[in-house]
Amino acid sequence: MKNRIPYYVLALLCPLLWGLFACSEDNTAGGTVDGNSIAEYTIPEHPLDSLKVFKDALPASNDHGKLDTTIYWYEIQFSGEWEQYLTTVDGTCFINIYRPEYGVQMAGSAWSDQTYYDYIFFLTASNDGVVYHEKINILYGNKDLCKKDLADIEKSCEAKGWDLYRHYVNCQEVEQLHLTCSSPEEPLTENPNDILERYAEDMKQKCLDYK
Repeated sequence: MKNRIPYYVLALLCPLLWGLFACSEDNTAGGTVDGNSIAEYTIPEHPLDSLKVFKDALPASNDHGKLDTTIYWYEIQFSGEWEQYLTTVDGTCFINIYRPEYGVQMAGSAWSDQTYYDYIFFLTASNDGVVYHEKINILYGNKDLCKKDLADIEKSCEAKGWDLYRHYVNCQEVEQLHLTCSSPEEPLTENPNDILERYAEDMKQKCLDYK
């Protein structure tokens, strides 16, 4: 008489076996992967040097030599290893990547309208991932260009849902912009080096625009 597996045993085994086969599709040599998950990266906390800059270094008119400290901003001072991403032929614009400090800098000048610009991007670590920062410091010789850039920066920052900090804005007299556009804390789902490369590539077009 042949041995037969009772039907109730088969009924219990089928869901179990089906589950094993289904799970095997998401198994890799390195471990189990959730098909709906997104890989997350991390960056270590890293110090960044900065310089506190006052709107002007002249004494306030009625304070007997005391500095007017009500308007100021911070300029990032990268000091680690860097690599040159771009230098224009005429030397008026350069882009450097500072990988140990997770930053990119573009700086230069446009002699045609006496504009001096400094764009900086950098990442900082946070409890929930990272924060993206875009810092803009520009001195203009043309108030119309100052207004146009301000409008473009405001629109870009708002479109990304980030916060815009207006440290000092004056497109009427001295024509200066000192701004920071920062993201909320968010998970880092992309390789940090890829982010730096992408920002450097985007900055390349700005180098060409400020001719």
